[in-house]
Amino acid sequence: MSNRKKTHDMPMGHRIVIWMAVGLVVFIVCMATMSAKGQTYGVNAAGFFENINETSAQYLD
Repeated sequence: MSNRKKTHDMPMGHRIVIWMAVGLVVFIVCMATMSAKGQTYGVNAAGFFENINETSAQYLD
């Protein structure tokens, strides 16, 4: 632990939002890589992303 005094520890809510944002970025990168690989195997990447958009819309509602 550092001796520096922290200017107020971040509230838990903010931390969750940051972790969710990080997780979302990682998730999107993974999905983009997977669909890019899928395209070479003849998988429709556009449909793949439509599914992602639908699921994220469900969570955001």
